[in-house]
Amino acid sequence: MGKGNLGFGLMRLPQCSVQPTDIDTRQLSKMVDLFLESGFDYFDTSWVYHNGGSEAAIRECLVRRHPRERFRLASKLPAFAIAEEAQEVIRRHGRQVIIMEPVKGGMLAKVPEEAEALMRAEHPDWSVASWAVRFAAGLDGVLAVLSGMSNLEQVQDNVSYMKAFQPLSARETEIVKQAGRMYRKSGPAKTADFSKYEAINPRGVSAAAILDAYNSCMLQPVPTFAAEHNYFSAEKAKHGLRKEDLCIPGQVVLEDGTDATEQIHKAEAFLNENSFFQYED
Repeated sequence: MGKGNLGFGLMRLPQCSVQPTDIDTRQLSKMVDLFLESGFDYFDTSWVYHNGGSEAAIRECLVRRHPRERFRLASKLPAFAIAEEAQEVIRRHGRQVIIMEPVKGGMLAKVPEEAEALMRAEHPDWSVASWAVRFAAGLDGVLAVLSGMSNLEQVQDNVSYMKAFQPLSARETEIVKQAGRMYRKSGPAKTADFSKYEAINPRGVSAAAILDAYNSCMLQPVPTFAAEHNYFSAEKAKHGLRKEDLCIPGQVVLEDGTDATEQIHKAEAFLNENSFFQYED
């Protein structure tokens, strides 16, 4: 890695029109040049990004314009795993971690007013999005944080603090966690604590997991296109369940007598309908 551990994610590139393959290569070339000039060298794409247009665009804007020794470029097939478990396995084997989408596709760049006020009070000059990238970059064993950058201003912001990166302090980390709880509470579930749903898991996947995943999806700019759908599919497969199987087919009544049946069934139906893949157990 060049300077710091910032990676350039190529999932959401600037476009000239609504067509995902119509990428603004002129602007992308300027973004690539600034990234390299700032001392960074890691780029990440996939054949699924922009319906195949991302790989073609980075070939034009990076591969054909810069010496091969100046950059590292990774591509991949679509695969999803449960993030925390994956990180634990990777670190247990002494390997480094690459973190994708620290800002959740731009979702964490726009947080509830109370969360933004909390962060601005501590660092008025930090962008809201930078808190998420800084937090991710400071985790143990991180090789690169892949920040999807859609315009030149986002590249400028990211390289400005990652060139001489400093991990968050204990106080700053606690602010991130507080802001995270505020954000989750702003979702349709109106809570950041799903523990009261944990005991309801007749087929192995708890109501807490269902509602938490649904809540996270609905907070994102495009709820139907969220990694949580696939984390949920992977969790079902671990318990021998297929896409069409219901985790909680019956009534959902909490310990305090609250009937949450409609809420949980609605959440599970949404997750099942929008899952990208069928995982095999």
